[in-house]
Amino acid sequence: MAEEEDPAIAVEEQFETTRRFLDEWLGQLRDTTTRLRKQANTVGSLQLRQQHFAPCQITTLPKEYDNPMGLLTSTNSAFSKLATLLAYLVLDAERLVDQIERESCPKLLMFGEQSLAPQGNEEGTMQIALASFLPSLHHLQVLLEQLERVTVNLLAQLGALCAEQLRKATILQGPHAITAFMGVARALGIMLSLDCILARNRHLVPAFAMLRRLLHTSVSEPDTLSGEVPANVAQLQAAVAALEEQLTGRGIFRRFVTAQTSRGSLSHEACSSASFLSAAAGFLRREVSLRISRIDGPQERPQDRSELVDLLAFSVMYSRLCSDEAPFDRKTMRLILDIHGRVPVLPVFSDVILQPATFLSQNLPPSLDTIVPPTYARQANAQREAQLAKLMGDFEPHLQSAALASTAWLTHIDALLAPQKSQEVSLTRMGAALVRGLHLAAAQKARLHTAISLHAVLGAPLNRAALRLLSHNICLLKGLQDAFDRHSTGIAEMLPQLVTHIKSAAQGLLAAMAAGLRAKLRQMQSVQPRLQTKARREKLHAAISHATTAVQTAMRIMQGPVSGAHLVSLAQCVDAVEATGQVGASDLQRLEETLYALRTLAYLQPNISQATSCAFLYFHRELLGASLAEVWAHPEEAAKLPYLLAAFSDAHDLIRTCSPDPATAHEARHHSFLLRIGKSPNAYDDEILATLQEAVLAPMAGHIEGDLRIHLHASRHTGAHLDPVNDRSLRSVAPLLRLQTLRLLTRALSIREYVESTMTCCFHRFAGVSPGSWQTYARLASLAKEKYGLQVAAPSLPERSISQGVDVLELLRGIRRFATSYAFNLPGQVFIERVSAAREVKHLNTLGVEQVAAAIHTQGLGLADNAVNAAYQFLARNFTLLSQFLFQDAVRARLGVEARVFAESRSSGEAGPYRMATAQRLAADFARLGSAPDGLSYLDHLRKLITEVGNAMGLVRLMRAGSMHYCATAMRQLPAEEEPHSFAAAAQQLPEPSDAHLAAAHTLDDALAQLRTHASAGTDYFAMLVRVFAREVLDAGHAHLAGFHALVPALSLAAVEAGLLAKEGLARQRRGAGPDAAFTDDGFALGLAYLLKVLQQDAEFDALQWFDSVRHHYTAERLSTKKAAEQAALASAERTGIGQWLSGLVLGEGKEEAPAEVQNAVLLLAKTDRYNAEFELLRNTLACARVCFCRA
Repeated sequence: MAEEEDPAIAVEEQFETTRRFLDEWLGQLRDTTTRLRKQANTVGSLQLRQQHFAPCQITTLPKEYDNPMGLLTSTNSAFSKLATLLAYLVLDAERLVDQIERESCPKLLMFGEQSLAPQGNEEGTMQIALASFLPSLHHLQVLLEQLERVTVNLLAQLGALCAEQLRKATILQGPHAITAFMGVARALGIMLSLDCILARNRHLVPAFAMLRRLLHTSVSEPDTLSGEVPANVAQLQAAVAALEEQLTGRGIFRRFVTAQTSRGSLSHEACSSASFLSAAAGFLRREVSLRISRIDGPQERPQDRSELVDLLAFSVMYSRLCSDEAPFDRKTMRLILDIHGRVPVLPVFSDVILQPATFLSQNLPPSLDTIVPPTYARQANAQREAQLAKLMGDFEPHLQSAALASTAWLTHIDALLAPQKSQEVSLTRMGAALVRGLHLAAAQKARLHTAISLHAVLGAPLNRAALRLLSHNICLLKGLQDAFDRHSTGIAEMLPQLVTHIKSAAQGLLAAMAAGLRAKLRQMQSVQPRLQTKARREKLHAAISHATTAVQTAMRIMQGPVSGAHLVSLAQCVDAVEATGQVGASDLQRLEETLYALRTLAYLQPNISQATSCAFLYFHRELLGASLAEVWAHPEEAAKLPYLLAAFSDAHDLIRTCSPDPATAHEARHHSFLLRIGKSPNAYDDEILATLQEAVLAPMAGHIEGDLRIHLHASRHTGAHLDPVNDRSLRSVAPLLRLQTLRLLTRALSIREYVESTMTCCFHRFAGVSPGSWQTYARLASLAKEKYGLQVAAPSLPERSISQGVDVLELLRGIRRFATSYAFNLPGQVFIERVSAAREVKHLNTLGVEQVAAAIHTQGLGLADNAVNAAYQFLARNFTLLSQFLFQDAVRARLGVEARVFAESRSSGEAGPYRMATAQRLAADFARLGSAPDGLSYLDHLRKLITEVGNAMGLVRLMRAGSMHYCATAMRQLPAEEEPHSFAAAAQQLPEPSDAHLAAAHTLDDALAQLRTHASAGTDYFAMLVRVFAREVLDAGHAHLAGFHALVPALSLAAVEAGLLAKEGLARQRRGAGPDAAFTDDGFALGLAYLLKVLQQDAEFDALQWFDSVRHHYTAERLSTKKAAEQAALASAERTGIGQWLSGLVLGEGKEEAPAEVQNAVLLLAKTDRYNAEFELLRNTLACARVCFCRA
């Protein structure tokens, strides 16, 4: 007697089997949820050039080459030549400075930046990155050489302008050449900015050292390197050494200043005169005092702080040009030294800053020791701590006042964009409001940048109160940017008119100046000759004439576009007017403010982007996690979250400059030094999302889950109920759940969907580990929906069963009902239940290949043969009905006439395509025969009969595809053998084979043989069904079927109309609308192709050229309808007046409704297009269906 199996061992085996199954299922679930989460958090393939989501980009500057030639033409040739030359030089300097700021500064700043440490050999990584960066550095070297030459030329021209002999010969004098001096200051400022950026970057100098060692090794020891060493490595080594010396040696700014202030240089010879130094000192006093007076005030301009960097650079060059013969101006230098008292740090580029005191103490010459105290640098350092304390102490009051001012500005700008009665008043206020909003944003950014920079410089920690203030400031700044973006369309519509309006105001001021100068000249000629000497009178007359010339030139310039050349030339004219001293200071002040508004609005979009950009926060990314944690600690401030993410996403402007275009990333892969070390737009967005998940999302999901568990536990013991009003946990997370989708550059995240996905995965995971507690997690999912409104899917364990759906065997038993209750889709090989036959409108059954394969797996391969037999019986019945219909005298007579007329015209050679009018007439004849009790015409009943035939053929095709799918799946389990082995023969070789063993082996051999037969046979059921019925219907007793092809055009008309009605019923989507609504019904095309093949009338139908005729008919109908509409519109325009009608059509003002003929034509065109598209669909479907019978 065999030993009984131990129950403990059986339980252990069963437990192990269940555990393996659950592990496999959990692995599949984890992979699926990971893929879904990645798809939910990804926004297509956005290009970098599409990173701004504003609906409109404002660009008002014309696309013209900035050429000042001809703008400064006047009667004073000396003034024209000198002003044109200075304008050329200033424009070249500004172009080079702008190019360096836009292309080189971001790359220098971002070199070596990465999210994580480089993987692998760090030295090799940095060498490859620097090698990829060399073309950009060489381009920067070329730009610097050009800028240095332009700056030297501009200094020489200013030195000559300040000379005594030239100063008397021209209107524009050295002390008043403010535009030219600012051009020099900007050039020096960009050199200083590059030095600050290079000092800020800690990776460039080590990378140069690594690359230098590699090149030296390749020249001295080429055998140590793998591969062939190029012959020109020595030249590359020399070029790299020269580039390193220029960029990382003594400094670009210091090297240039030293070279130009040394004796013997061109700049020293031209600019060391007392007149030039006096003019430079006056320029510094005026510009520095003007900007210092505006900083931290309501009139502060966005460029004031950055221009102070340029002025500091110019002051260093001025101090080095001074000598004992031409000493420096003490008042000017004291003003320069006191800058740090008002502005402790100045923004250079992004996060790079300049400390005025440190910079001056390191670069001023020793000759200034008399006014620079020895403790100047130490006092400045101590003063910064006091300034930081004062700044943070006053931060909250300033932030509150800024919030009130911003709210008032938002209300004001909303009111201004509404329709106004006075366009002039609206434009004036609109211009002032835009400039005011720009100033508000710039002031908020300056305060934020200063606070963060001072904390970083001094190493002062940020407490939670200070962090909250900074985050409020960031949100306020991005809120102003959002306001500009929201109103960008309205601003874009008004901006051209606004610029024109300001130009008109400036022209009015210039005209008033010209009139005043003419009046002063007339008064001098009539009265003052008796009161002044001749020399003084001539000097005054020349000054007035020069001022008039400059004003007239400015008025002529104002008539052109607002381009760079026009603005620089206009500034030269204003400098010339100021140099004459014949125009009052108040008039010049009003003109300067008007021109500033013109420059600001002309470059409005770049100014807004620069004033609201928070790209510098990229280098303070640790603030993001702390700020997001504060948002989670105070969920009522959830509205700050989109603004914080938008602020930290501004760093994409820097990353985009250093990254290749995604469209050409495969070509630029070796030229991107940033992507080589791990930083890319996708990586940065992933870093932001990871920080958001750690600081907000994960704690919130855990909080919600814990609260649900506590609530469920309490309800089981105490019968607690939901109280949304007094529930603190619900109120805490509700603001976060109400947020819309958070968008970054390449990612998008919905907090609600993230929490739903996390909790769904969590509940499914727990239910898989503990299947007995699935009801608990189902209750938690239901509670999450009831309490938080979260759509969390209830956990459902897999049942390990075959595909569920309709019973295929039951459908075969009622194939007639199936053919009328389902619609066939030929491309997808799927049947869809009709709405009228569905038991539940919200649920429609489908039948596809996989369901048929599952049914064959359950019922056996004989199911396909049963389907063919059922289809044969159904087709036989329908052929009988078709024959009876065509045998009727009325039908046979009409079809005979149509076939005879077409045959006669064909024999005579005059046959053309079967016309649409003929088909419509034939359909009308059938409609006059009457209708069935259900209201359908006999032609529609015939169409439905053909559709049922097609559905039966579609079922046969589906069964064949399902059987082949099942056989292919089952054959995968069998070994690939040319001669399969017999299991019965192998069973007989057993020592003691039993009858059960032999019977099982024979059964297995039979099943495998049947499977191989079905897999290799591939029976063509379509050809078989065609041959069976063709033998019966082609005899003399069925001659009445020979005219069936003549009925196809009328049938296609009925099918197209029925298809359009079905699709319209589906589109209406209201209860009870369109019981026959469907989006596909290819059974008609398949049945028509089958009947034509059985009746052997394919050639006769092709001779009709029916679908070509349909296409020509609808093309002609469309052209005639369009022509009639145009004639009706022209007639209406003649009746109402062509001018009034066109203005109403274009401007949308005072327009009347279109004539009834035009409206009818539009409807007819839409109807024609629908019918034409439906006929094209039928044509293509019929062509595909006829292919199925090509081998029959």
